[in-house]
Amino acid sequence: MSNYFVIPAALGGDDNANGQSYGTAWATPAHARSVLSGSTAGHKLYFLCGGLWTNVQMTADWAGNVVEDA
Repeated sequence: MSNYFVIPAALGGDDNANGQSYGTAWATPAHARSVLSGSTAGHKLYFLCGGLWTNVQMTADWAGNVVEDA
């Protein structure tokens, strides 16, 4: 399984990057979901602590699965 990273574009995130390190992090949670939807379980998705994404809402269950987003 792989680790993926999301940081705001203002801090260097880029949805055209591969998302597999802090230096190549994706910019938006929507892109992460698009890329990872349908993939096998077990991947880890890390968000920058203190990062700010506007107009994003995600709800996860106790297992960490996204069950709703907007």
